[in-house]
Amino acid sequence: MTTVLRMLFGRPAPSALSPDATDAELVARVLAGETLAASMFFERFAPVVERVICKTLAHDAEREDAVSEVFARALAGLSALPSDAKVGGWMVGVAANVAREFRRKSRRPQWQTQGRDSVPEMLASLADDDTRFAARAVFEVCARLDEADSELVLLRWFSSLDLAELADLRGVSLATIKRRVSRAESIFFEAAAREPHLASWVQRMNARETEAS
Repeated sequence: MTTVLRMLFGRPAPSALSPDATDAELVARVLAGETLAASMFFERFAPVVERVICKTLAHDAEREDAVSEVFARALAGLSALPSDAKVGGWMVGVAANVAREFRRKSRRPQWQTQGRDSVPEMLASLADDDTRFAARAVFEVCARLDEADSELVLLRWFSSLDLAELADLRGVSLATIKRRVSRAESIFFEAAAREPHLASWVQRMNARETEAS
């Protein structure tokens, strides 16, 4: 969580506003100008926003700026949000859009090198010494993919969003997002097979799929 946002919003919510208040109730209170409701809004949605930003942007400075930008846009756009909208899904969408813009503007490679925590769960079978290189290779491969395919792979593997959440984010059905994710992963695996730090892993994944079929 960024220091600036914590200073602005990171205060206890008012007792008059229950922690169990629905998202719609919370949004209404924010729109009514209640500063402490904005604090509660931040506390409720910061985890998912930070999850998307921190797992799709590699550099700490960019992440803090991106999280700040997400909440600035969210607060500015709440009045246009339909009353029946899924606020959590909408926030994920705002975060994904901001992350995409930051990746386009950044002149630095978008890979993570912090160790095992930076590697998708699917790569957990790799030896510890290989995790840093594997994470870097994943981002290098994604950088060569079509932007839509790259974003799907990054969000699916690094943000821990499930397929239903991805479907909400994209505004499509669950069946459609399954097809798109499957296509994106197939393209990724084809490219990853040519990466030295991912080739053996891809072979193992293909062997498992063959056995399962």
